[in-house]
Amino acid sequence: MTEKLLFNNLGQWDLNKSDDWMVGNDFSDRDSMPKMKGDQRDSALKDLGSKTQSRTNKETGKKEFLLHRGVGEQEGWAHDDNSIDDVTSWTPHHHVAHQFSKQYNSTDSSRVHQDRTISAWIPEDSVHAIPAHNIDKDHDFHYQLKQEHEVVVAPHKFNYASPDERKAAHSASKKSKLI
Repeated sequence: MTEKLLFNNLGQWDLNKSDDWMVGNDFSDRDSMPKMKGDQRDSALKDLGSKTQSRTNKETGKKEFLLHRGVGEQEGWAHDDNSIDDVTSWTPHHHVAHQFSKQYNSTDSSRVHQDRTISAWIPEDSVHAIPAHNIDKDHDFHYQLKQEHEVVVAPHKFNYASPDERKAAHSASKKSKLI
């Protein structure tokens, strides 16, 4: 048994003993966590805004964050079709998503990793939870969560970043020597 992080009804972490969902790839806890609410959510969204670009969607008037996700071949196809019906994990850090792309596509060329690092403008109301926010610094997963800065996103119709926006994010990661 290892420690397991669960969310309470305010979307804040509770610590339990169980198999670890981050390491064990059992996403049922992530997929069933409640949406962050109240001051905790406001603070987490403000912090997210300091880590990535944001904008107001001209059509909806809603705030959106530029987030990234490294995917494998099959999920890449699903995103091409715009038919993702599951809770997904994203990050404001392009280089982190790129590393996941390399992990999922380990034998592919670097061009494939760039292509399978997707970027999208995620509406604020589709941000379901941000696990790294307010986790105790002494917790075993503090460093991993802070580095990855996972953003749990509810299913919705994705507004993908333009090819130029994706290329700029990739170029910035390369210039910073993060990939």
